[in-house]
Amino acid sequence: MTTGYYLRHWGHYERDRDTLNPHERVSAAAFFLGLQALTQADIMLLAYKYHTGNSSNPSTTTGEPQTDIPLTDAVCAEHYNLIPAEYGKQRRIIEARLGQQITKAQQQYEDYQRHKLDEYALTVGGGWYIRSVSSGAWAEIILTCNPQQAKIYHGSTTLAQLPGFTVVKPPNKA
Repeated sequence: MTTGYYLRHWGHYERDRDTLNPHERVSAAAFFLGLQALTQADIMLLAYKYHTGNSSNPSTTTGEPQTDIPLTDAVCAEHYNLIPAEYGKQRRIIEARLGQQITKAQQQYEDYQRHKLDEYALTVGGGWYIRSVSSGAWAEIILTCNPQQAKIYHGSTTLAQLPGFTVVKPPNKA
C-alpha cells in the first residue's frame, strides 16, 4: 500500500477504531507509529490535506466511509501562503519520510509475528496463500485461495520480508 492510501484512511482509522478488522488494525498501528516519527508541523501539514472529514462513498461491507477526500495541493498551498509547487515538494518529502517509517513498523510487526510462530503461512493480496515457490532463473510463486493447500514455513524465509506478504498462522490441516 502506498503512503497516500494510509493518509486517505486516516480519518477511518480514528472514526471507526472500534470496528476495524484485523488487517485494518495492523495498518492503522503501522500508520500511527509512522506519524510518531514526524514533527508536529509535518503532521499538521498532512492532516490539513488528508484528514478533511469530507468522506468518500460508504463501504459496501460496513456502510461507513473508509476514506477522506483530500484537498488539492493548490488549496493547501494557499492556506500555507506557498506556491503549489513548493507546497507539493514539502508534502512529498514528508510523505516519503512517513512511508519509510510505516514500512519500518510493518517489518517490525512481521518479524514479531514470524518469531512468535513456530510455523506460519504467507498470504498476499488478502486471501491468497503461497502454495509453492520454484527456484531457478525463472522462479515462480504459485498461489491458492484454498488455505488447506498453503505452504507451511518453519523458521525464516526471505519471502516474508518482501512488501505485500503477510505472515499468518497456518491453517488447520484436516
